[in-house]
Amino acid sequence: MAKTVEVICTLNDKEFQERRAWARQNIGPHLTSIEKVSAGLRLSYPARADVRSLVEEFAALERQCCGGFLDFSFDDKKPNQFDLLITGPAEVQDILQDLKQRIEQERAS
Repeated sequence: MAKTVEVICTLNDKEFQERRAWARQNIGPHLTSIEKVSAGLRLSYPARADVRSLVEEFAALERQCCGGFLDFSFDDKKPNQFDLLITGPAEVQDILQDLKQRIEQERAS
């Protein structure tokens, strides 16, 4: 039998909006690119200690509320950037695509 993934964020609406605003203000300006990868998203940032600290804080917070269905990992293979990989099973791919579109819209405005 296939295992089903329960997709439930533990944040209430107010907490979700606060987290979104925090991310937009603190890590959004540093985002250099976002791309779809096979199991999710790759968000790229400049390899700076202050930016890395903020993105690590964000990932740690997100693991607390979404860790049951999303994985947050880092890729440091490129010399001048690091990537945050947000991945998950098939059940969350629509959520990740919506996130990508929302981030792209916010970057464009």
